[in-house]
Amino acid sequence: MNDQPSCPKCGTAATPIMYGQPAASALEQAERGEIVLGGAALGQGSPRWACQSCGTQFGDIRPLFSSGPTN
Repeated sequence: MNDQPSCPKCGTAATPIMYGQPAASALEQAERGEIVLGGAALGQGSPRWACQSCGTQFGDIRPLFSSGPTN
């Protein structure tokens, strides 16, 4: 399943943003344009996707980390 969206500004295929300290493999992926490095800080409003053509960043990454109900 490919859930990769298009940029809402220019229509180019978006690239996922990876947060945290990147491993060597992630640095290589970033060099190839497969991911965009988002830095170590992940906060409210951090985008999930980046457009490498126009620079637009969009989508909320928080739903990927929802932990569900707590007991």
